[in-house]
Amino acid sequence: MHLSIYSALKKPENSFSLWDSCFPTNACICNTPHLIESKLMHANISKLKANPIFVGLNYSRAIKFDFQNFHDTSTRSKDIILKNYIQIGGLKKLQGTLMTDLIITQGSNSGNVVSKAKSNPSLINKSVLDLLNKAVFANNEIATHKNIDQNKDPITLIVFGGQAFYLLCKYLRIAKVSYNKTKILHNIDKLQFNYSGASFVVYKVWHYSNYGINANKVNELKSQLVYLNTIV
Repeated sequence: MHLSIYSALKKPENSFSLWDSCFPTNACICNTPHLIESKLMHANISKLKANPIFVGLNYSRAIKFDFQNFHDTSTRSKDIILKNYIQIGGLKKLQGTLMTDLIITQGSNSGNVVSKAKSNPSLINKSVLDLLNKAVFANNEIATHKNIDQNKDPITLIVFGGQAFYLLCKYLRIAKVSYNKTKILHNIDKLQFNYSGASFVVYKVWHYSNYGINANKVNELKSQLVYLNTIV
């Protein structure tokens, strides 16, 4: 990843699908979160990329240091599932890629977060536009540093869970953006649309923190990611 893209993305809500080998034990870098940027991400900047992009709904616990999101070492966190599926699972195309949230706010109850967004259309608009503009910026920068006029690869978003995906679709309907939605293998929803001159492909997969009667979806998430690793 070029330093200009990396520097622009350097915020607590952003991160990359890269974890140190002993995550989430007491010995891992992420237990000292202010070191994640320098010791983990910047140290591996050549392995980082901004396409595809993993998208969650929002972060459930407080984050204050750059690239801290998706790297929670607490016993309640399910971030270890992402490491196991993506990094230990050897999904090369999904490793080291950008991760972010749709709504940049803390909240452990996703239902409350979605309810607030649904009652505040401007929040949906701002959240989706910020996400899409972030993706377009990174895409354009990639093209610039490859010395090509335009990056022809579609921008791929992999969205965890139905709620973030629902809000994205709701924005597209409100903004009257034409899109095509289909169901593909492994219960993955696929969404295609154009925005700001860029072609977007969105894949909705199960959320990695499903539990109770939905716990089986976490197992299917592994199959979903394995499949996406072959097509993105």
